[in-house]
Amino acid sequence: MIKPNEFYDLPVCGISDESDGSYFIVQDGGREYKVKMYFFQRNDLEQRQRKVLPCMVREGKNETLYLVQNLAKVIGDYYEENQTYPFIVMGTAPCDGTSGLRYKAQDHLKVPVTVICPPNSEPLRPRQQIDVRVKKVNENKLLFLHDDLPTTQSNATLSTLLQLGNATPAQQHYLERVMLTHPAWGATRKLLRKRSPLWPVKALLAVPYANQWIISPLARERRLKAKHGVELLKLYRCIALHVLEDAEWLKAFSPTESERIRDEIATKVEVAELQIEALQLLDDHQAEDTIKEVMHKLDKTGYVYDLQHKLGLMMTLFSLRNDLLEGHIDSLLDFIARKGHTWKNRNLPTAFAHFLEGYMRANAGRANRFLDCTSQESRLVLERMVQAICYFLALDGGQTEQRGEYQAMLYYYLSLVAPQRTITDEDSSRHMARLLMDRAFWNLIEPESFQSALVWSQDFRQFDILAHRMLEAQPAVATLIPHSYESDLVRLSLSREGLSLAPTQSAEPVRNVLPTGLMDWHGLQLLLEEPSRYRIATGASLSEWTTWWSDVERALFSPHQEVVAPTPVVRKTIPDVDTTVKVRVQRRHPSDQTRFYCIIEDESYRGEGWIDTYVKGQDTGMFFYNPYFSLDSFNFEGRPLLFEVKVMGWADPEAEDERLLFNAQPLILEKMHEWVQDFMMEDRLTNCHLYGYAGQLYRGVTEEGYVVLVDVPDDLECAPGDDVQVRLTNVDNVRSLRAEAVDFSPVPVDMKGVAENFLVDYANGEVYEEESETSDCDSAALEAEEVVMWVNNDVHLLLQLLDHQAMLEEDPAKAYAFLSVAHIMARMLEHKDSMQYFDTRRQLLRQIEHYGVNRQINLEEVERIVSNADTIIDRYPLLREQLTEMRLLSATGDERQNDFLWQTMKDYPSSHRLVQLARLILSFNLTSGFPLEGHQEEIRRQIKQLLHIEVDLPQSYTFGCEGQRLEFKTSTVFPPDNDMRPNLEEQTYNLMKVVCGMLNAQGGTLLLGVNDAGVACGLQEDLLYFKGDLDRLKRHVRDSIFRKFGLAINDRVRDEQLPAGKHVVLALSLIHI
Repeated sequence: MIKPNEFYDLPVCGISDESDGSYFIVQDGGREYKVKMYFFQRNDLEQRQRKVLPCMVREGKNETLYLVQNLAKVIGDYYEENQTYPFIVMGTAPCDGTSGLRYKAQDHLKVPVTVICPPNSEPLRPRQQIDVRVKKVNENKLLFLHDDLPTTQSNATLSTLLQLGNATPAQQHYLERVMLTHPAWGATRKLLRKRSPLWPVKALLAVPYANQWIISPLARERRLKAKHGVELLKLYRCIALHVLEDAEWLKAFSPTESERIRDEIATKVEVAELQIEALQLLDDHQAEDTIKEVMHKLDKTGYVYDLQHKLGLMMTLFSLRNDLLEGHIDSLLDFIARKGHTWKNRNLPTAFAHFLEGYMRANAGRANRFLDCTSQESRLVLERMVQAICYFLALDGGQTEQRGEYQAMLYYYLSLVAPQRTITDEDSSRHMARLLMDRAFWNLIEPESFQSALVWSQDFRQFDILAHRMLEAQPAVATLIPHSYESDLVRLSLSREGLSLAPTQSAEPVRNVLPTGLMDWHGLQLLLEEPSRYRIATGASLSEWTTWWSDVERALFSPHQEVVAPTPVVRKTIPDVDTTVKVRVQRRHPSDQTRFYCIIEDESYRGEGWIDTYVKGQDTGMFFYNPYFSLDSFNFEGRPLLFEVKVMGWADPEAEDERLLFNAQPLILEKMHEWVQDFMMEDRLTNCHLYGYAGQLYRGVTEEGYVVLVDVPDDLECAPGDDVQVRLTNVDNVRSLRAEAVDFSPVPVDMKGVAENFLVDYANGEVYEEESETSDCDSAALEAEEVVMWVNNDVHLLLQLLDHQAMLEEDPAKAYAFLSVAHIMARMLEHKDSMQYFDTRRQLLRQIEHYGVNRQINLEEVERIVSNADTIIDRYPLLREQLTEMRLLSATGDERQNDFLWQTMKDYPSSHRLVQLARLILSFNLTSGFPLEGHQEEIRRQIKQLLHIEVDLPQSYTFGCEGQRLEFKTSTVFPPDNDMRPNLEEQTYNLMKVVCGMLNAQGGTLLLGVNDAGVACGLQEDLLYFKGDLDRLKRHVRDSIFRKFGLAINDRVRDEQLPAGKHVVLALSLIHI
């Protein structure tokens, strides 16, 4: 009978592939057990043909027993003892031990393991690549150790590295300046400052990510000339080959890691050689001819010597000159379409597959900025991407490891291209696009089997047929393997319950706060604490949703207070003030470089808190000067030092975290006094580093670690930062010994090193012994948490899907929700451009709602949006179009904008939404002076259908036709046929002629602000003339009647303002007696 926590090798009698995973079926004592497979075993024929499976027995709820795989035996053969392998950090791992931080991590096997870090190591971030050493404790236990403590230091400098390539002084000066400032070398600079032996190799690996400083087409005013770029690339090639073939730097890495790095650097050298050749061709104006020659030979004979190199050169030229790409990519795609199915030699498919993969990677960013193919540019880019992916998969035969990613991209691009070519009904078009996007999503989870549609019998340029055929092929029932993407504070997860976004750490249980029905997208949930705080009324406006989403995002990204694990020994108590305890340092404060976090290691006391290495002007902390300690300073022989401190009290008396404040200075002073009495005598010579002034004296630190006040004679010209030899003159006060400088020191005094040695002596070399390495905090605890880690490219594609979903959504609140979730994911990626893009999209959506409510566009707000987003608008065509949409709406009823409306209709294809909107608004503007209420109501209906908002266009108010007793005048100030130039006297004379006519006709009505067609046009310009004062305008008319016809006639005139919407219409009625 099997027993808990025991290990067994059990016979395998079958395999079961189920919806939640695949299982080995093993037998013991006539009973069968299901043991879940790891991800890497599902498609590994050797693993599936196992006859015996190493297992471990676990005890579940209600004391039921179940089996998991014995991880050490199953994956042990993939690793060599004490060798280092690259792993990716997934997140923190819970552990009861306090000997060091633990993290979940995985490598190419995608098996989650627990990685143990040294106690004082720097915190790791999710998705960070780390080197992990594998230690085999016994046949049933593996340890995965992250040894982040370099054992040696490098004396190499930037000059040393650059001189390997015989750099000229000008090149050396330029490259040193670039490498010390360019973001691509940020991590390398940190290693250089630490004098890590890894930094020269890491610097070489970083160069290709920074090749824009040589060849970037951006910022042309700062771009190097081609010949200088060639020289620098040759310099890089020379240095890289020296490192590969002669240098000792790769020995700082494990053999496995060295082999991987050699391959990577060799690839970078090949890229540099292609860039050199391409730049030389461009400089000699031979690039076009070279491309044409290759194309001609391919078309004529189907053979080109060293084709893969030639295609690589063409792709490099395309990356440097976009006009070359635009001129030749269609010919290349056509060539592949015509010839690809006839190739027998594997060299051709391999070479073109490599070329197409490079093209897809290089142009995906540009293609992803289009959300439709209504413009010629977008149509070309998207259709080329569809063809390139199809041809690549057909040439590759679906064997690439990135098949799922490429198929997801294909479905996504087809969702933009195919529906517009096949379906005119808008609802059906949306439905087809959503089906294609769903298939894109699921290919990121589990790649579909290689599509039968992606064979040469299919014309990949018939996008509509391709999309239908791919949708018709039923996807295999995918085994839903949990997926995850984690940033510092937020985790995106996929499980059987669906997608979820949640904080990585939370003190209380989290629940879904997303209102039901708001986002029907793969079961998405937003999991937060205190869900009652996130209630929102049904039918809320976008302004209210803005506040809601802001609160949600703030809660997701708010750092949670670290929860300190309770000590398992309950007898220990928190020490009182002035109690002396021993502590070890665990980490440094994130913002205060002189403050470190300590853990009490004492038989009687427990607790954690802070200690300062230096507090200026106070008798607290550790030293009287800043020793510039790092975490490594508190280690001795690779283990954390234990040293005595006194408890000062609570670090923050108002906080409830029970964190203490420690002080070692009084204890250090006692030790100093003993050592001074024993070893430091007056007249003794010692070396000293001067670090500041003390009145007429200098402050310094001796090579023994004591602070001295130094009297420097006038003939010895010193300054802080110098090292001098001093003679002790007074050793009575250990806080500051007195000395006089006698000469400059022959050896430098390293303040940090001196203080570190002093600390070791103070601690008597006592170090903290870690817990046994065979604790239960190992990989076995993770067998139920196997997940696949999404990479950045996967999440970027999710952003594209969310963006397209928002475009298809008619409900503004739902569209806003998709954009808000995309903004959260972009923030997880720390991709600032995407964050700004989605935020701008949301702001413009709010302006559309503002127009629907207020019947006008807030142009001032639109201009503010444009100003804030000016750095990205040109790169995102959709933003330009939405801003144009705002301007079109603001042109409603404004005939002065008709030229802009005409121009918009010329700038876009006739089927484009902006052209439809411009045409409707122009139609309204051209008919606004005529009594065509039915026509204008139809315009209102069509704009509503186009924008999915209620639109209240300016209503036309009509007043019939002119006759003997009814007259219309458009103005009281502007005479007709006078080009809208004011002439009050002439227009008043015209009005009085009308009044006179009404007197002869025995009464009548004069309408002011109505055109000859009887349609209200208002007196807006008149009011501007009268300073906006309607009463003043009325008085002018009545005074004119009085002066012309006398008091009796004036009394018979009645004035009245008639209802005419936003227009001002005045009626002057002459009463017949």
